[in-house]
Amino acid sequence: MGDGTEETLARVIATFVENGPREVHTPTLSDAACDVWDGLPEHRAAVEDTLLRFARIDVIRSASGEQM
Repeated sequence: MGDGTEETLARVIATFVENGPREVHTPTLSDAACDVWDGLPEHRAAVEDTLLRFARIDVIRSASGEQM
């Protein structure tokens, strides 16, 4: 789990935006994560973990649609 510091949030958001799935609007999700970070400080580690989890999603494209 993350350590809940602003430095790790910045690192996690950078990782997410650079490596996250393109089908999720990464800047919008990053902005929402910052809102949760500010409004619910007790959930900061979960915010970091969630963004890192999204950054590892591979989207597989096929003729019938996309799958994660």
